Amino acid sequence: MRLNETHPMNEQVLRHLRSRSRHDGSVDSIFIPIQHRDADIENCHPDVLYRVWHTLGSSLPLPAEGNVPGEGFAILKRVDPRALVYNTPVLLHPVEGVVLAFCYSMQYIIRVPEESLNEALEAGCKTEMVWAQGEKTDLKKELGDNWVFGHWVDDEERWLKQVYQQCADNP
Repeated sequence: MRLNETHPMNEQVLRHLRSRSRHDGSVDSIFIPIQHRDADIENCHPDVLYRVWHTLGSSLPLPAEGNVPGEGFAILKRVDPRALVYNTPVLLHPVEGVVLAFCYSMQYIIRVPEESLNEALEAGCKTEMVWAQGEKTDLKKELGDNWVFGHWVDDEERWLKQVYQQCADNP
């Protein structure tokens, strides 16, 4: 699995994640495999991490990374979509390297298909958040039109699968 730093779908989200990180932007801080210590994760509530990595992440297809020779058959090694990008927990398309969702303090943010954006908003997802100290985050401005703050609804799994498939269909 790799992060595709040049994929057009990653341009705004990587800029955003880089701006929120204490890291210097070196290659080592862009992609860190899933082996981590929880203490290494910045600004992420454990319940949000569980929602993104375990609930939403487990709903995504796991493509085969490669064949491992066996006796008369091939064993496929599965690729995990969980990763750290600029020390932020994300779901990453394992083949195309596109960020699909990420943790954001006490919230999480998911990429939804353009055709499902109104459905997501009707389900309670938001594109703007006003924080306790009055600061505002506008996802349309910072990330583009198809990002929403998650709302812990079951449809989020379906939307992520659709985006996942769109990435595979349009590399």
